[in-house]
Amino acid sequence: MSDPHQPSPGQPYGAPPQYPTSAGGPPHPLTPPYPTSPVYAGLTEPGNPLGRIALLIAAITAGIGSLSGLIYPFLITRGGYGVVSVLSSVVALVVLIAGAVALVLGIIALRRPEPRLAAAIAVGIAGATVVAHLGGWAVNLAYTLL
Repeated sequence: MSDPHQPSPGQPYGAPPQYPTSAGGPPHPLTPPYPTSPVYAGLTEPGNPLGRIALLIAAITAGIGSLSGLIYPFLITRGGYGVVSVLSSVVALVVLIAGAVALVLGIIALRRPEPRLAAAIAVGIAGATVVAHLGGWAVNLAYTLL
């Protein structure tokens, strides 16, 4: 019988080594045992409902604040400056209050031991919204006083 590690005429580098196999033995120690059914961690954890609420409020608030700026030119041509002035003041106040609520809820949700991704995104969006509106009001006040 020929040695399996000696090259044969058809195989220049020799035959691959043959490893023993056992039909009913335990699995090889180098292969990790895998569960028969996958376990999804995301489905078993309840999440952070306060963070989700803060994210929802922050996203809606930022959307309303952004869309209102697109609607004002159309309202100027239809109803005049008086309508736009009142509407922009009301929308800005509502967006500022809702942004502050989302910011506070997001900060509270960040302090909880639950998952924090939605709460962190909510704090970022709401913080940017609040700072933008306060900055806009500060610039308008400066223009009025100058």
